[in-house]
Formats: sequence, structure tokens, C-alpha cells
Amino acid sequence: MKILLVEDEPKLASFIKKGLTSEGYDLLIAYDGQMGLSLA
Repeated sequence: MKILLVEDEPKLASFIKKGLTSEGYDLLIAYDGQMGLSLA
């Protein structure tokens, strides 16, 4: 399953990514809303 994470704090995004990828999720990270919309 793919998840799009929109988070402007890189450390928090990295922490969330580690947890979700360890559970088998495929994660895309956007660091602002504009980037998130373009990836959706």
C-alpha cells in the first residue's frame, strides 16, 4: 500500500517513514502542501 505523507518537519517525516516502511508500506514524502498536491 502506498502512503503520501505531507510533513514540513524533516526529522518528524523521517521518524514516521521509518515506522511505516518497517511495517511494509511504500511511502512518498512531501515537505509542503504544494509538493503534496503534485504527488497525489
